[in-house]
Amino acid sequence: MKYTCFVKDDKLSHQCYQAIATFLNAYGWQHDEAHPQLVITIGGDGTVLAAIHQYLNQLNNVAFVGIHTGSLGFFNDYRVEEIKDFIQDLITKKPQIEAKQMLKAVIDNDERQTVYALNEVRVENNLKTQILQVNIDNVVFEVLRGSGVCLSTQAGSTAYNRSLGGAVLDEQVWGIQMSEIVTIHNSRFHSLGSPMVINPRRTVTIVAQDFNYSVLCYDHKFFQLQGRKQISCQLSEKVAYFAHYKDTDYLKRIQTLF
Repeated sequence: MKYTCFVKDDKLSHQCYQAIATFLNAYGWQHDEAHPQLVITIGGDGTVLAAIHQYLNQLNNVAFVGIHTGSLGFFNDYRVEEIKDFIQDLITKKPQIEAKQMLKAVIDNDERQTVYALNEVRVENNLKTQILQVNIDNVVFEVLRGSGVCLSTQAGSTAYNRSLGGAVLDEQVWGIQMSEIVTIHNSRFHSLGSPMVINPRRTVTIVAQDFNYSVLCYDHKFFQLQGRKQISCQLSEKVAYFAHYKDTDYLKRIQTLF
């Protein structure tokens, strides 16, 4: 098995890495950072997201498994105190593979300006009221005024979307969830005002005459939107594969959030 470790930069995570790598190398596994079959993430959910973006162009050939040493470990099956069980499972068990579809966002209809996200894509403006027209397929659905809008996947429904009051989607419930971010609602200006789960085959396009001071955030990454005009989002052909060596019920995972 060709593997690599993607490690959070802290003492505990690096100690965990040394223990795992020493054992796997002795057992005959091959460390291959360039073309791994399995990426072992050691840290928290941010480490998992960073690893997926690192291997974005190899997702068809790689699976991810995580051990939790960070502040949030929703994507990780193992805690750091389970490191012995983790190593034993790696060498003795065949994993169940779970696929998580990613979001694709194309800026200004230019495929060269495309980003991907496992959790969410969002437009945010914390300096002034942002006016956004939201189109769903060919329908002008709403015009909202506020700090922005968040589009999340099923996987991302437990993340930023949840903090906005969005619904947590059960496993195998596919779709794009749209949640407004601090929008204005009064007698003059109004929009849906509720999270909406959208058919996974639809495309959501966010249009603005002025994106000045706005940023496009996708997972842990972001860039300024000044000069852009629209962002089109849909579920992508890219899929992140997670290797589960033990059976962890999804409802049990959700319980770790509260």
